[in-house]
Order: sequence, then structure tokens, then C-alpha cells
Amino acid sequence: KVSPPSQFTIVKGALDSEGPVLKRNYGDEEVSIYVMRLSHSDDEQDGAIHQLFIHVDVSKPDQKESLNFLCGLYEDALGIHSVSMRPKLQ
Repeated sequence: KVSPPSQFTIVKGALDSEGPVLKRNYGDEEVSIYVMRLSHSDDEQDGAIHQLFIHVDVSKPDQKESLNFLCGLYEDALGIHSVSMRPKLQ
């Protein structure tokens, strides 16, 4: 079992909902990390997860938009698929 860096807070029950899994403050920025699990519809019976995506949201309290990173999680790497500015997630 691997734990996240101590600066992050694990959000209880987050993997069962759409909320963030990890959160932390860095200066005046709030960093939230979400995990999106995708399985192929034909294989839902076996419960296997075939793709994992990491969505990182970086926001500041006085801004209406936040910086978003959409990343793919692979067996041996983490790839950044896109970087964008979007309205803050609530």
C-alpha cells in the first residue's frame, strides 16, 4: 500500500463519488486531484478498470477560473493530455 505525500489530505469516500480524492493548499492555491476510472462496457462484469485518468485542478480564492490538467495514468508513466483554464469546480 502506498500513501500520498503528507501534504495532501485524503478525502474519505471520494472513490465512490465524483469528488476529489486528494487535496492540499500550496501558498494561496488549492490543489485538488480527481481520479476517473473507465472500464469497457463489455467487461463490466469482471469489474476490471482498463483506464485511469487524473484530473488536477489548481485554483486561487480570488479567481473565477482554475488551471486544469488532464493526465493519463499508465503502468510506468503519467502523461499530460491537456492543460486548460476552466470555471472553478464547486
